[in-house]
Amino acid sequence: MRRYDTTIDEIFGTYDPATMIRGREYADDGRVVVNARDVAVVRAVVRGSGATPYDVTIGEEGESCNCPAFDRE
Repeated sequence: MRRYDTTIDEIFGTYDPATMIRGREYADDGRVVVNARDVAVVRAVVRGSGATPYDVTIGEEGESCNCPAFDRE
């Protein structure tokens, strides 16, 4: 049986270290609110440096984010 977070851990492992560090800093600062999570997807709202929070989805089907940095990475 797979450990609950194995799939998400694998997905996170595909991101560059700078993105993961920034995401961890946002989470540690309380700027990430996870709305839904299961073995294959995480949905959250993230307060970045701008005034408008961003909707973020990361999962097996891909990822989406309405943040300006998403298109650059």
